[in-house]
Amino acid sequence: MKRLLLWLCLVLAGTLGLQAQAPVDVTGTWQGTMQPQGAPREMRIVMKVSKDDGVLKVAAYLVDQGGNALNANSAALKGDTFTFEVAGMAAKYEAKVAADGKSMTGTFSIAERPTALNLAKVNPEAAWEIPKPPPPIKPMAKDFDPTFEVATVKPSNPGEQRILFAPGRDRFRTIGTTLVDMLKFVYQLQDKQMTGLPSWAGEQKWDVDGKPDGEGRPSMDQWRSAMKKLLVERFQMKFHEEDREMPVYILELAKSGPKMSKNTGAPDGPSGMLFRGPGIFTAQNATMFDFSTLLQSTLLDRPVLDKTGLGEAHYDFTLTWQPDATQFGGRFANAPVFDPPRPDLYTALQEQLGVKATPTKAPAKVMVFEKVEKPSEN
Repeated sequence: MKRLLLWLCLVLAGTLGLQAQAPVDVTGTWQGTMQPQGAPREMRIVMKVSKDDGVLKVAAYLVDQGGNALNANSAALKGDTFTFEVAGMAAKYEAKVAADGKSMTGTFSIAERPTALNLAKVNPEAAWEIPKPPPPIKPMAKDFDPTFEVATVKPSNPGEQRILFAPGRDRFRTIGTTLVDMLKFVYQLQDKQMTGLPSWAGEQKWDVDGKPDGEGRPSMDQWRSAMKKLLVERFQMKFHEEDREMPVYILELAKSGPKMSKNTGAPDGPSGMLFRGPGIFTAQNATMFDFSTLLQSTLLDRPVLDKTGLGEAHYDFTLTWQPDATQFGGRFANAPVFDPPRPDLYTALQEQLGVKATPTKAPAKVMVFEKVEKPSEN
């Protein structure tokens, strides 16, 4: 009898232990406030957590900044630790969930800048109202080739430090851009792929402001087409193109295959690629061709040819690495060593994205300029 009672006690104790270790339920609606560094006021956040075939899904809303959702690429609950990531923003959240499952205490970070964010579980009816997102912008017809019906090109303010390309709904602006900057953006080239330009082409800065003809929001290719016509007309450019063999990087898949998150939005929606600091890069709705073009125009010292075979697939991802003196034109040659240490760029590409950049020689397109003139006053 005593043995039986002892056995029953052990079984009961084990059962209670299992119940104590059962994970809390994080599905539902949560809300809280945070104040990022430099922000003038607190920001309200509503987070909705659901489960689809056992996989956690997270949509976060900054209710004071519009109704668009930040959809997490990954989310997990391990023990009492809840995490999610938004790859295209370098955004992460990590929190400890209370034993009663009604609150969590954590930190939200963007580009490794942390901010305290504590959330409370609420009934959906009691949550802060999420504003309706603005209606989608009608895209320009794909077969329409726009031209700027109104455009200005003027010298930048002498003290301008920014270099900005800003394609909007119905307006394209640049600030502090040289002709070389604009050619690299429009023709998707690297410095070594242009020859015959006068010295002022890489020194004099210009502001461009143009409104295209046609209806709807132009795609990036349509903006580039309009800019090509503008540059040829205003800078009186004459040139021809040819292939020349030169040092390049070949961007190709690593043995692991791609490790990036596929973008779930519309492929023809806006894309975003941004350096958020030395060695922190984010991409939203970007193709590997988009990425290779940015690598060659901004980061590396030679053309980058996309041979990944990923075609028009669109991805969200974050890339973090330790910059060196060969990158960004040497601007971050003395960048501090990060703690914890980051890999070099080429290791980071393989480990984080599943692609590799291989140095070699190959034919690449070159623009040979025969005539370029400064634009006249508008």
